[in-house]
Amino acid sequence: MIKYLKIGDYITLLNSVVGSVAVFLLVLYQNYILVSYMIFICLLLDYLDGYVSRKTKRQSVFGPYLDALTDIFCFGFLPGLIILFYISEFILLSLVVFIIIILANILRHARLLAITNTEANEKIGLPNTIVASLVSLIVLSNILLPDYLMGTIMIVLSLLMITPIKYPTHRKLRMVHVMTMILLVLIGLVVSMFIFNLEIFFIGIITVLFGYVFLGPVFKRVVG
Repeated sequence: MIKYLKIGDYITLLNSVVGSVAVFLLVLYQNYILVSYMIFICLLLDYLDGYVSRKTKRQSVFGPYLDALTDIFCFGFLPGLIILFYISEFILLSLVVFIIIILANILRHARLLAITNTEANEKIGLPNTIVASLVSLIVLSNILLPDYLMGTIMIVLSLLMITPIKYPTHRKLRMVHVMTMILLVLIGLVVSMFIFNLEIFFIGIITVLFGYVFLGPVFKRVVG
């Protein structure tokens, strides 16, 4: 089976390994901070596997399915697990939110695998990578949201993943654009560590991502 795998598939499998280690650290040590940073490593690997596959124009028959399963695991199950521990006072609420996050991720990727290539160029529904990023940033920013509010936010974001709403896609971004954004984020981190409060930097990114959640479809409709 290994001979059928391409370079992008190995990056996808590496993503699964990082996600598995993150689950191990979360379950055994409840290390939310480290796990939240590891989710961003998964996000970078998720972009790289798609970028490499498109550039080399070599995608295995397993590629889309490996990518879907890894996405569900790293950006569905793992953030859901964080929420399961985060909402500690209301066990039933945390379980319901966890199940909704998992189901939304499964339904989203089932739809993406079923639609045509033309439709696949559109981001139909809120990307689960945005939801995973928000979960991580809320942890890193040390925002202590009430359990019911955190649960409500996660339910709304999960439902947005399975709506027919179209969001702007990153597929047209070149590597130089991505590396520039990563560089700016790293500069922001360094500056925040020495000048500002690092948590304020994370809150700023949270604000930007929520702007994408609610204004992204409007921007998509205007720009086309």
